[in-house]
Amino acid sequence: MQAEVDLRRILLSCATVGLVVGIIGAIPVVRLPNLCCLWVIAGGFTCAYLSLRNTKGVETVDGAIIGAIFGFMYGILNQAVLFLINTLFTLLGLGLDVRGVAFGGLSGVLDLHIGGVLWGLLLIILTTLESVLFGAVGGALYAVVANSEDIPDPRRGKIRKS
Repeated sequence: MQAEVDLRRILLSCATVGLVVGIIGAIPVVRLPNLCCLWVIAGGFTCAYLSLRNTKGVETVDGAIIGAIFGFMYGILNQAVLFLINTLFTLLGLGLDVRGVAFGGLSGVLDLHIGGVLWGLLLIILTTLESVLFGAVGGALYAVVANSEDIPDPRRGKIRKS
């Protein structure tokens, strides 16, 4: 990393963005763009922006690392929110499974036999790893945009040199 960045600021921005995007990504209808991991990529981009916006010469690996940290936090928080929503739907008797077929079609949160628990843990690990990967893509994308030669200036409507 060329410039020193406050680790506390990075972790705080990753946790905040991870919580917000994790909740958004768990809402049944709003989560549809996440089928292509768009929420995770956007979250990695946003977290890298918040952490590195005052840094000159952002390296792609720095953005990717920050995006991966976001992806890890997002993956854990999103799974926790999904668990709560599934539990709520099960307790209310709605019979809805917000994970759906794409996540193995788990029949219910409260069915705690050994195979279901192991399958659920495997899904949590795999979706968290997927979130780390796509969060890193979003962070690296920010670094590429931040190092671009011509950057649009929305205040003046002109292109300024970096």
